[in-house]
Amino acid sequence: MPSPTAGSPAPRAFSTATGVLELAAAIAARQSATPIPGPGHYLYLRDIEFKWAGGPGATSFAIECAAIVGQEWVAYDGAGRQTGTYPSPKCQQPGFVQAWPKSAAPNDDPTSWPLNLVGWQSLPARPTALKQAIVRRFENGATHYFANGAAHDIATFAYAAAFLQEDAPPAVRAALFRVIEKLPGVKNLGPTTDHLGRRGLAVGIDQGGSRQELIFNPATSRALEEEIVAVGAPQAGNNDQPAGTVLGYTVYVTSGVVGSGTATLPAFPGLPSAGT
Repeated sequence: MPSPTAGSPAPRAFSTATGVLELAAAIAARQSATPIPGPGHYLYLRDIEFKWAGGPGATSFAIECAAIVGQEWVAYDGAGRQTGTYPSPKCQQPGFVQAWPKSAAPNDDPTSWPLNLVGWQSLPARPTALKQAIVRRFENGATHYFANGAAHDIATFAYAAAFLQEDAPPAVRAALFRVIEKLPGVKNLGPTTDHLGRRGLAVGIDQGGSRQELIFNPATSRALEEEIVAVGAPQAGNNDQPAGTVLGYTVYVTSGVVGSGTATLPAFPGLPSAGT
């Protein structure tokens, strides 16, 4: 995945989602490809995931303990290891550790991600074909997002945004931004910060009482965070929460190639670690 570049010029300001996303796609296309780890090396991913812990009346403890720090090590052949820990000492819950050989990798399931390193080779770099591949290979397995054989725009947005965190080739990353750009109803939400305090731009799409958002660094095209926020009146689609309530998020802390199945990387230079 591209790294921040010192002295990068400030991106131009755009008022529309089309302008913002087209610029991000152009920047993504110019980035260097991430090295593919060879034998004995691993793609390392770290994120912080939060899923809403309850409806009205949920305790602060339940909300705080809905966050988990995930780390994943994926070998060139798809084998790997994943861990999860709770960042708050209040939770006093055990985390998890799982490992899989090549033949049993979770990535063999076409509805899960991250994709194994070979998986990117089969995804097209043309936006229309890439959207069709996402709908066919991923949304078709997610029945709550897929109905009557048609793409569900908010699901397409969510999958494309999630795949931007992976170390895809520059042409595929550019196409992912353009898939999002062409979805009806996508909005430019303007400058914002993620849950680590990193500054970026946000785009989003509303449906059923919630908004799916993507925050990214406009100077590098790096995805920083996905977030789901309640919009409109309290309803089933937002867990009966008032507008503005954060229903879930995934913060993409860092990624890169490491030399073992236990080695880690710090957060991107100059960024807070948030205890992770």
